[in-house]
Parts: sequence; C-alpha cells; structure tokens
Amino acid sequence: MSLAGDQSVLAVLFPGLEGLLGEIRQRHDPAAAVGVPPHVTLIYPFLPPSAIDQPVLSGIAELTGSVQPFTATFRGLRRFPGCLCLDPDPADPFVTMIKALAGRFPDAPPYGGRHDSILPHLTFAAAETDAACDRLARDFGDGPGRALPVDHKVDEMALVTRQDGRWQTARLFPLGRTRGD
Repeated sequence: MSLAGDQSVLAVLFPGLEGLLGEIRQRHDPAAAVGVPPHVTLIYPFLPPSAIDQPVLSGIAELTGSVQPFTATFRGLRRFPGCLCLDPDPADPFVTMIKALAGRFPDAPPYGGRHDSILPHLTFAAAETDAACDRLARDFGDGPGRALPVDHKVDEMALVTRQDGRWQTARLFPLGRTRGD
C-alpha cells in the first residue's frame, strides 16, 4: 500500500486483532503508523476520494448487501516477498467480494492489476531481506502467534481514505443488508 497522495481502499477491518498484532505492526508495518488498522484488502487502490460520489457509495452498498456476514479464522502465517501475513479462512467470501467489486468498478482492479491471482491476506509486518522476514516470523511464532487460531466476525466492509496525510475510515457498509433493512 502506497502511503502518499489522496487515495482510497475498500477493505475488511479487523481492529480486534490490534491486541495480537499491535506491537509488531507498530514496529514493522508502515501502514500502522498512518492510521491503517489490521485489514484484508479488497480493492486497492480504489478511486480517488474526490471521485467517490453517491452513485459509487450506492454501488458499494448494493454489493455488500448481497454478501452474508461470516466468521473468518486466522490460523497461521503466509509469506510474500518482504512481508508476513495472516490467511483468513474461509477465503472464498473475500474473493467473491473482490471479484464483485472489480466487476462493478473496472477502473479499480484488485491489487492495481499487478497480480493475476487473488489471495486474501492480512499483512502485519514488512522486512527488507529474507533473513529479516525469517526473524520476524520466528518472533511472531514464539510470541503473539501462539494465540492463533483466532476467529473474527465479518459483518461490514470499510471505505478507508487518505487525505492530508492520514488514513481514516470514511464509511462502513454492513454485509447482508439491503436498503430498507
């Protein structure tokens, strides 16, 4: 996630994981320092905040209304080059939301169009070398990782925007609710 400029992201937030991930995120995840809570990214980058109008908000609400709340379990680590992540299980509801959002907003492809596959994950630490990533994984496994698995209810999606230097939750969209619920 780039930390510059006015941007937005659609994500599922997991503020309940701050107790588990807070210390390692504060030391090793630049996004934590600018206000981004633990999250699984759905679409990043999304639209510039200035382009998010009522029809866009209504489109997001319509999509989230068709997704039923579910429980995600975080069981263990996933490594990508330079970062450590937690995998949500099941991944399918996240993939479904990502594909639906990408279909509705084709100018905002998943991961900016940089990756062919969709692998939902919650990044919590970045490292510049494989050796540093190995140390972080070991430290996590010997410490906070002992609390895994953890379950979290997923009942909303967030629009998070960056304006004037900090990320803030701009709007929450409940899952499984359509207009009039």
